[in-house]
Amino acid sequence: MIDPRARTLEAYALAAGGWREIGRFAGSQPVSVAPFEAAAIDLGKLWTPAGVTGR
Repeated sequence: MIDPRARTLEAYALAAGGWREIGRFAGSQPVSVAPFEAAAIDLGKLWTPAGVTGR
């Protein structure tokens, strides 16, 4: 789940019939998380630059 206001990404995995958190990431760090660990996600590119507001 991505929260652009809090600038966070939370990753979950299905285990034993329920969802468990496998990682919580924030800021602009590069993230590699299952099942997409082969491709890092640059969180900084997801967020609107500071001081810029949407319509």
